[in-house]
Amino acid sequence: MEEEGADDIPVAVLLSRGLAAHRAGALGDAARLYVAALSRVPRDPQALCLAGLLATQAGDAARGAALLQAARASTADAAQAELALGDALRALGRPGEALAAYDRALAADAARAWAHAGRGAALRALGKMREAVAAQERAVALAPADAGLRFGLGVALQAAQAL
Repeated sequence: MEEEGADDIPVAVLLSRGLAAHRAGALGDAARLYVAALSRVPRDPQALCLAGLLATQAGDAARGAALLQAARASTADAAQAELALGDALRALGRPGEALAAYDRALAADAARAWAHAGRGAALRALGKMREAVAAQERAVALAPADAGLRFGLGVALQAAQAL
């Protein structure tokens, strides 16, 4: 997807189109739109956050973490930026730093079920199984219909029983 005359398109429109492409699985198109937005406003927190999420999804967690760290300083949705940063740090095998990011996400918004789930996964990686189970239980309590959260709880329970 080429954005002809992208200089004339408002950043908010570029990001909206990028997010639509991202959700549709057109990651290359989303990346181009996020880059176009960042070329216009390099410190735009939403563009940085979306580009960081995309980079992490695409397997470049190091780039994702760098973009998300830049985003978290100036974004209005600190919880989302910290949650995404936690995911990137966990993907990089840095569970202690990921745990700190999830804790910051929860300090900003304690109702984020996936932040509790990420916290549980980081705790599991740190060998803190009881705490991991408690975090996963909290995630499921917040969003009981979410199968991914239930799966995470099952993984935590299995790991705790293996001790």
